[in-house]
Amino acid sequence: MNRTIFGLALIILAPLLTGTKPSARPEQPPEPIPGVEAMHDERAKATFYYPIFNQWPQPEVMIYPAIAKSDGGSRTMVLRMAVKDVWMHSMDLFALRVDGDSVNVPLNEKDAVTFDASGCRSVTKVNLGQQEALVRKIATGRQVEVSFGKSTTMHYQLDRDDLDRFKRMVALFDTKELPPVKA
Repeated sequence: MNRTIFGLALIILAPLLTGTKPSARPEQPPEPIPGVEAMHDERAKATFYYPIFNQWPQPEVMIYPAIAKSDGGSRTMVLRMAVKDVWMHSMDLFALRVDGDSVNVPLNEKDAVTFDASGCRSVTKVNLGQQEALVRKIATGRQVEVSFGKSTTMHYQLDRDDLDRFKRMVALFDTKELPPVKA
């Protein structure tokens, strides 16, 4: 019995005596880029970096920057938006107000607006193309409102989490080397 008590005491005290911390489960490796998901597309020969939306349920409107880095090293910053449960196959208005300044963004690309009803909720996706200057303006803004629609105009006020995502993506874009995709 003394050996059992001594053995248990040794198991409990060993981490304290050696300076290691006891752990019920192994530690998870940190995200390679906190708050950002990276994935490589072999067909496009590019790596794409997107902000992670950690809240559930996810917001009805998500507007965010994304970074594309070609395998050759060139980078572009694009602006994207996803709107849930709004049945739009096209959009004739997309405008922003950044700290009171109006910014109109033309939607003249052929497939700028796509509609996806394949999941449990329909999603209208809007690709606003290369918008580095606009993304930087939003990242430094304090009050940003988006207006969009087809026949009815909808409004969305970016919150602190939205603006933090813009700041994080601009900071990532400005780094000398973008990190590789986690294997």
